[in-house]
Amino acid sequence: MLWAVGFALFALVVVGTLAFDLGANPYDHITRSFHERFGWPLWVSRLTFDAVILILAFLVGGAWGAGTIAILVLMPLALAVATPRVRAWVHASDASEGHVSDVQ
Repeated sequence: MLWAVGFALFALVVVGTLAFDLGANPYDHITRSFHERFGWPLWVSRLTFDAVILILAFLVGGAWGAGTIAILVLMPLALAVATPRVRAWVHASDASEGHVSDVQ
């Protein structure tokens, strides 16, 4: 149960930074770069990058386990489901009249 709450908070922060255009951290910026450069869906670029990192970690003897695999699979799914919805919700107010940014 605690793991699920932790994952939900982690996913919320990642989706929030991408949807609110707050700027991605270096890790998320790499997946965004693949998304923009090659036209891959964001979840595919995240899954691919995470899988490559996991394979490299395994090859050099790094620690991994069930939580690592769960994040590898669940985070791209969270991005695929939540990012478009949150982005649409956040940026829907940009089209409204009297927006704060319109005040000079």
